[in-house]
Amino acid sequence: MLAVVTDPTQWLDACEASASNLRTSSMLPRFCCAILIDPQGRLLMELRPPSGGAPPRRLTCFGGSREPAEPPLFAVRRELREELALTEAQVEALGLTTDPVVKLSVERPRRPDKPRRLIKLTAWFYAGRAPDPELIRTEPGHEAVWLSWDELREDPRLAAWHRVVLTGWHDRAPLVTIHE
Repeated sequence: MLAVVTDPTQWLDACEASASNLRTSSMLPRFCCAILIDPQGRLLMELRPPSGGAPPRRLTCFGGSREPAEPPLFAVRRELREELALTEAQVEALGLTTDPVVKLSVERPRRPDKPRRLIKLTAWFYAGRAPDPELIRTEPGHEAVWLSWDELREDPRLAAWHRVVLTGWHDRAPLVTIHE
């Protein structure tokens, strides 16, 4: 089940957290990704290989796991260098937002004896210009795929979490939550 949260205070209230007891590490995402758009409005997506990284044979935004103590924006920039074989200057030219445009959280049951649910901040998505197609060199087995928004939202290969995030981004929702 999907819930789009447009008011950041709702997300914090759902976590039942106050500013005084939030630990910085718990507020950082595990994953950092980029929503890359070309001048024609097409999104640059990654088609994952059949084996290897999850989710297999699915379209996802480029990005990946954040290293311990790595700031989220550094993580997405590193992932773009690794996954698209871009130089630091080429990543800089993408003009990535300095703040995430969408944050994804996943709500899971905590314990049967506790009625409240555990919400985990899972991913931050940044936005920027897609690189020139001539510059793109994907990792072996991965493909770069260009799709319009209309094509992407109809594509059955789009990974579930990315569908939720991209729908939220398209609808200008800064926070989205998946209920498991």
